[in-house]
Amino acid sequence: MNTFAQCRAMLCLILVPMAAGCSDLRGLPMAEVTGRVTLEGRPLEGVILQFEPDDSGVAPGKKARPVAFGQTDADGRYRAFRTGNKAYGAAVGLSHVRVTVPEGSRARVHPRYMGDSTFWHDIGPGPTVIDLELVADPTAARRPSSERAAN
Repeated sequence: MNTFAQCRAMLCLILVPMAAGCSDLRGLPMAEVTGRVTLEGRPLEGVILQFEPDDSGVAPGKKARPVAFGQTDADGRYRAFRTGNKAYGAAVGLSHVRVTVPEGSRARVHPRYMGDSTFWHDIGPGPTVIDLELVADPTAARRPSSERAAN
């Protein structure tokens, strides 16, 4: 992943939660969340994960639980964190997990994982491992055979 893409990804990880407002996390149950993201068995580097808690049942006037993020390393591994207080972990309970593949990535991930994905995961009160095995987009253009042979 090039430096420009890394800077843009980190900027998004910092600015999005700030735009939503910071919250006081005291008393909110949080848990460590780690895992690995693969595409048809191969690790995906630079993928950004967003863990957005299902706050549909939060009473008016109550604080919404914070969104957490993670970014995969070269082995596809990540550790969720909250940018407001730079702490690791995500809100306990049901979370909508969104996947963002960096622009310019050669990974052709199926669109069902992006934006309004169907990934919902229950984050338990203790350390939680969420491994995501993604499948390729069947409509993505295939690389020419000469390019595949070079890899």
